[in-house]
Amino acid sequence: MKNEKIIISTIGIAWLLLWISYIPQLASYYPFKGHKGVTSLIEEVSKAPDVIKEESGLLNKNPKELEDSVMREIRIEWFKGVLIVFLGLLTAILLLKKKRSGRILALSFAGCLLFLKLIYFLQYWHYKASPRYWQVSFQHFPMQTVQSIVTAIVLIVTIIWLVRPSLASQFRCEKKPA
Repeated sequence: MKNEKIIISTIGIAWLLLWISYIPQLASYYPFKGHKGVTSLIEEVSKAPDVIKEESGLLNKNPKELEDSVMREIRIEWFKGVLIVFLGLLTAILLLKKKRSGRILALSFAGCLLFLKLIYFLQYWHYKASPRYWQVSFQHFPMQTVQSIVTAIVLIVTIIWLVRPSLASQFRCEKKPA
């Protein structure tokens, strides 16, 4: 019983540290201010030949429409990131409070994220399995690459530890307070 509490606390601390590590990344990509990269991308697209613009469906769009479209997509992705980090932090807090809902949420959340990572890997396996992919990832995005690897490890360890027979039996037998 004591070991199980230590395991849950350790997983909760790991989750807390993991999801806190994503906050600076979200803050640096705050999408409600101008981004130089978007402006330069729109300039490059506007210089592309009409044949390429026509094939990509961008021929009849002016630079302002393109910029608005790109910023909208960036905002949507940013909000998804905020939601994932918030859910991860909520799960960590519930795990640290030793709540049954924290364990359920951790298993569900970890399972879903790993499933999505697996689908993404299978979809792009020929790139992701390449040593060149990892070289470029570590060269240009070292923090995000390490974060991605650590996240996968934490999620796998979470699932393994939370579905262990001794913890699972305690989890099923735990009575709710009146």
